Amino acid sequence: MGKVADDRLSPPTGTLDSMGLRSSPILLVAIALAACTPSPRAPETTEAPAPTDSRLVVVDTDGSVVTIRPDGSDPVQIAGGGGGRLFFQPQWSPQADKVAWGESTGEGYAVAVARADGSEPSTYPTFGLPFYLAWSPDGSRLVALYNNAQSRVEARVIDVGAGEATVLGSARPYYFSWSPDSTRIVANRNGQTLDVIEVGGGVTTIEEGSLTYLAPAWTDAGIFHLGPSGLALGDDSGRSTVLAGVPHAAWFAPNRDGSKLAVLALGGEDDGPRELTVALDPAPDLTPNTLSVIDVATGEIEIVTSERTAGFFWSPDGRALAVLVAGQAPGQLQWVVWRDGSSSRLTSFEPPQSFVLSVLQFAPQYSLSLHLWSPASDALAFPGEIRGRSGVWVQPVDGGDPVRVAGGDWVAWSNR
Repeated sequence: MGKVADDRLSPPTGTLDSMGLRSSPILLVAIALAACTPSPRAPETTEAPAPTDSRLVVVDTDGSVVTIRPDGSDPVQIAGGGGGRLFFQPQWSPQADKVAWGESTGEGYAVAVARADGSEPSTYPTFGLPFYLAWSPDGSRLVALYNNAQSRVEARVIDVGAGEATVLGSARPYYFSWSPDSTRIVANRNGQTLDVIEVGGGVTTIEEGSLTYLAPAWTDAGIFHLGPSGLALGDDSGRSTVLAGVPHAAWFAPNRDGSKLAVLALGGEDDGPRELTVALDPAPDLTPNTLSVIDVATGEIEIVTSERTAGFFWSPDGRALAVLVAGQAPGQLQWVVWRDGSSSRLTSFEPPQSFVLSVLQFAPQYSLSLHLWSPASDALAFPGEIRGRSGVWVQPVDGGDPVRVAGGDWVAWSNR
């Protein structure tokens, strides 16, 4: 469903490259991943989970945007595929009353928005294919990223209520996070500046220099970013407190309220820690090539896994972390769910090429906007192949069997 833009910042060394998920020109996941400790693969079941009020949005096998219940029932087509129409990465609004997606048609590229039943559709033309969409927390706006005529990533904010779209600027790369009050974004632009950008136009630079991370993250607790002295939590004026030192670079994602931060510290064992110069009390150094969770209030650090990690996503309740590690066979990934200090292994699956290219290469950015967890924090939805069957699967996190609920290679769960 459209290749993600190549001019965004590539993942730091030690993530997908080292797992063999980007190298094959035919199927990016075909190169052998290091095998995890063997455990029985969860078999497919034909018994569907009980229906709930939440819904999934998928791009199905014929390219249509469709919403379904988590058991695969009650399909509602939002936009019909075929006829040269391509749809990309539909996303629910936070209130689950609207769906937005990128599209390519005979008329060009655009961001499309419709109500959850497909009514009241509207489109906002863009120069290139919108390859990333993120709704504001209040659901009034969304930001779309696409390539402009200068081969830079352009950010356009769409005011859904007013039916207006405004360009916020361009950069190469461009990573961002919405403010909790939905009036601003914080953006890593060009890998050189961390900027707070008002939706109305003003820009304040709060950090300059080489930014060795992808997306900053703005929560009620503040702005998480990687500064010159380590992993930091700051405010929109640039004041910050160092939480931990990292050896080189990092992928990180906070839970919804910012009380916990998952951090994958990247770098070789001989890189040495970063020199800490800001914290009055020296912050602890994170172990290289290890995924950890930091309790922001206490500073306590708990190691989740030292396995090679392709991505991680917090549950809505903020207590569980779904981690993708190398699976049981070449080309596979496996879900590991960490909750309250203990971990359980779930399904191994082969991810579709589009999921690797679009999501896993940029997992810290997608962890802010893509909802793979159910609203009740009791199941995961994901695209992939299990035992020769491809499609969209729902996996209970209590260890039950995965259920294939739809065809296609994209899924997002509503917040409600």
